[in-house]
Amino acid sequence: MNPQVKLGLYAVSLLCTLVFGTLFVKAWRLANPPTAEAAAGQKPTSGTGATIAKTNATPPVLPGKTNGPAATNEVGAAAAEEVPPAESTPEPERENVPTQVHATGVGRGFARVILWGLLAFGSLAVLASMGAYDMSQYAANRAERSLFDDEGETVRETTYELVEKAYAAGDFLEAIRLLREFLKEDPKAVHGQIRIAEIYEKDLNNPLAAALEYEEVLTKPLEPERKGWTAIHLVNLYNRLDRPQQAVELMKRIIAEVPETPAAQKARERLSATGIEFEEPPPSNPDTPPGEPPPAGDLPRGFRRK
Repeated sequence: MNPQVKLGLYAVSLLCTLVFGTLFVKAWRLANPPTAEAAAGQKPTSGTGATIAKTNATPPVLPGKTNGPAATNEVGAAAAEEVPPAESTPEPERENVPTQVHATGVGRGFARVILWGLLAFGSLAVLASMGAYDMSQYAANRAERSLFDDEGETVRETTYELVEKAYAAGDFLEAIRLLREFLKEDPKAVHGQIRIAEIYEKDLNNPLAAALEYEEVLTKPLEPERKGWTAIHLVNLYNRLDRPQQAVELMKRIIAEVPETPAAQKARERLSATGIEFEEPPPSNPDTPPGEPPPAGDLPRGFRRK
């Protein structure tokens, strides 16, 4: 959305919320006038209290008379002789305060309250929804920038990435050390130990250390394909180390443990070429003759491609 249009919508929503809210408050006050009890609690301006105050007023002092008890008694006696017996003073009439508002006025007042209230609530809802949407977009953009840009903390390199960096720099011993740390973090990561054996064999020209690494790898549970090829690598290292007997025993072990893998077939070929006898394990499928590799592709057992 265009920023100018969005800013205008914010201003209109805020203005409508303020205007409709003010009208709602005024309509609410008009629809709820003061009650009869509040009106009756006002102080009387005329009535019994004023009459009583006037009746209890001190009589004026006649000229030529002195102020004192005797004068007061004479004035009181004179007033008693002149004033005829007073009748009961009637209480002043009180103005009746209306306790109910006309039904039509009440209906119109509450209709306005509901109207302005709904408009104010709608404007506030629009303003809140726009603000929530913009805040969520802002948070999502910040999170994306922190992950893929240079903003915030730099993403830490993994141990294996440091291994490849050291290997590319030619620091093979540092690469092996990092691989040892990687194996401490994840002992089941067999590919890390195979990588150590490859560095010893190809880069450091140390077949003995490589053979020790491959021997340790074969002690771990491996899938048949990986186990077979790892054993073939170890056979080649035994031949370089002038250990033919260990190489023969390992090839027989390959045939016995993973007979249906390409590595086992390669071991059969090598043993047959040197005239060494070996024992074939019983086939898992009676239709497959001993020593025959598994069929390739979608061919059934017992068939091979020309």
